Amino acid sequence: MITDIYIKHENDPGYNAESIVEQEEIQILLAQIKMTLMTPKNSVLGENQYGVDEDKFLFTFSNSFDTIGIENTIRTQLQDHCTLLKNRNWTAKAYIMPDGIDQNRDAIHIMLTIDESVRFVIAYS
Repeated sequence: MITDIYIKHENDPGYNAESIVEQEEIQILLAQIKMTLMTPKNSVLGENQYGVDEDKFLFTFSNSFDTIGIENTIRTQLQDHCTLLKNRNWTAKAYIMPDGIDQNRDAIHIMLTIDESVRFVIAYS
């Protein structure tokens, strides 16, 4: 059985203020993914390559934005740091999403598919 510290935020779906440990594997996997993708590079002592340098991608938007580069960065980070993905079939695909209101503001959405059934999006804007 896998056990980890419960780190859901009070605004997350299914948040339980009484919980201090998490034992559901998919919830632990989602926590690993969120921590990896939301941690800026150079912010973890002893592992300066941990995390995604989203600022590098967010502030270099142009018509020739490198979606392949961010996909490769994310795949590498998840392969290296998300132990629960090791025996799963998963993909990561990056999309540029227009703001809809501000023509000069776009977002990067990363669609993660795990075992062809669990899908979620990490959005950088």
